[in-house]
Order: sequence, then C-alpha cells, then structure tokens
Amino acid sequence: MSQALANGAIQGQASLHEKFAHPPVISSTVGDEASATLLNEVVQGAKSDYEKAHRIYRWVIKNMSHDPRAASRIGDPARHALSQLLTSRRGSCAVFADVTSRLMVLAGLNVRTVEGVARVGTARRGQANHRWNEVWLDGEWRVVDTTWGAGYLEGGRFVRDNTDLFFAMPAELAKLSHYPLRYWGGYASGEESTVVAGGQSRLAFNTFTKLSEQAIFMAAAGFSADDLLRAAVHGSAQPDWYQPLNTQTKVIQAPVSKVLAPSAEVRFQFENQAYEEMAVVQGRKWVRQRAKTGLFDLAVSALPGELLVMGRRKGQDEFEAVLGYQVGGR
Repeated sequence: MSQALANGAIQGQASLHEKFAHPPVISSTVGDEASATLLNEVVQGAKSDYEKAHRIYRWVIKNMSHDPRAASRIGDPARHALSQLLTSRRGSCAVFADVTSRLMVLAGLNVRTVEGVARVGTARRGQANHRWNEVWLDGEWRVVDTTWGAGYLEGGRFVRDNTDLFFAMPAELAKLSHYPLRYWGGYASGEESTVVAGGQSRLAFNTFTKLSEQAIFMAAAGFSADDLLRAAVHGSAQPDWYQPLNTQTKVIQAPVSKVLAPSAEVRFQFENQAYEEMAVVQGRKWVRQRAKTGLFDLAVSALPGELLVMGRRKGQDEFEAVLGYQVGGR
C-alpha cells in the first residue's frame, strides 16, 4: 500500500464493532436430508474447497431471487429450516447470506456471515445495510456476495444478471465495495472481529464513503484499485462509469480523477472487441478511432466543459457512453 493510503486510509477498528447491534439468532439446525441431497448434486465431483464454494455460489445466484417483500415475511432466515428457504428461493441479502453459509457449512467449508455497509446509496457510519459471506480459501478469507452476484433491483423488480465478480473477491477489490462491521461463524483462530477479508487493514469509513458506487466495477474493468482509493483519500471524485456489469470493456489507461485540468494532454487506451469505433467527445469536437483488433488508443488536449469517451458497437449507428469527465472546475 502506498504511503498516501497508509497516512489517509487506515484507522482503528474497534469503535465500529462496539456500536454494532447483536447478531441474529444462529439456527441450531444447519441443514436437513433434502438440503443434503441437493448439496451433493451441486458439489458432486468438486476436487477442491475452491471448486465446492464456486459451485454453491453459482447455484445460489442462478436459482434464488432478491425479493424484499418475501424478506419481510421471512424475518430472520436462521429461524427457518434450510429446506424451506431452498423451496421458496426468494428473500433479501440476509436470506442469500444464510443459505450460502449453511450450504457451505454442509460442504465442510469454513465460512462466516458478515454484516456491514455496501457501497450503494447513502452509507452512514456504523449502520449496516447489507449481509454477505466470507469463505476461507487457500489460507485467507475471501468475500462471497451471492446477492450481488445474482443480479439487481430495478424499480423494485429483480433483474437476474449473474456474475462471478462477487465470488472469492480478493481484498483489493472487496475493500472498494464492502465495509465489514460484524462477523459471526467460522472457526479460524485469532481476533475475528478485527480481521478484514484477505488480512488487509481497514479503510477509514469516511474514505470508503467517498468511493464511487461504480468503483468496484471500474476496478474489475482495469482501473487500479489503489489509484481509486488514492483519489478518494485526496477527496477527488472518480469519473462517471456508464458500462454494464458484465462489460467487455478493458481499461488499459485512463485518468482516475473526474476533474481534468484545461489543456492537459489526456490519453485513453481500451480493449473492447464489441466496439467498431471509439471517440472522445468535447462539445462539438469528436476525435474518433476505428480499430479492427479491438484495441483503441486516443490522445486529446482537454477543453473546458464535459469530456465523454464513447463507443459504437459493430452494426450500430449510435455511440454509447463509456466514461465521463469534467474539464475545469471541481
């Protein structure tokens, strides 16, 4: 970790844990015969803990749906038999995390449930808004979030959009999107209440809240996680990111701060096999490039106002936004 991050992004960990409410009741019955039968079908042939965990993750995100209305009827999922939750296959993040945890326990994995703050909406210090899991793989805790892996809510309706981005997340990615407050379960030695996934030091909460909600997706597309954190530490907004979750865009080079200096020479490098043409747009000025190989390299002098990076897909007439910046101002 850079010195800038070390100076501006690390804090003591006890205070947030002390403020956290009591964890939910843990069910004394992890699973039952029907659940064990299903699990055997899911993990049959798996040759490692990693493969077991991944198969369970994939089953949950393919078969369960995020439904806040069902969550209100279910209440604490730990009070229900696992077979009941597997029959319903609906619920909130608490249900997703509970089902994931119990299936992994039945599979012999070391897993714990985490409650904390997810980088969506307004994040407030010490107030949890999400649950997920961490599983012990290859000597470290790795974040597993089946709720986000399954899809998203749009206008109150669940849209299934499966992704492996939230399976076995390394710490450098997880710290952009998940801020743990409380753990329960798991059987690793040591002070579990102060361990962050991957053994990394905890970010200061105010730094976490300055991260863009799209930071995790930007990092997955190629932006440096440390560069995104460094920008947050120094109070710099990150650029607007317009790409879908399962984007084909790979960022090789692009500014990590949203505000650019006028007249600055700016370079953008991307890889995207789906785009036939990309462009940097500043007002009425367009700098375009076609690339048969899917590699794009555009350099411009920044002009005051809005700067957009856009792409045109093969067979399409219109361009779609990729990145957005502001030249001048704050």
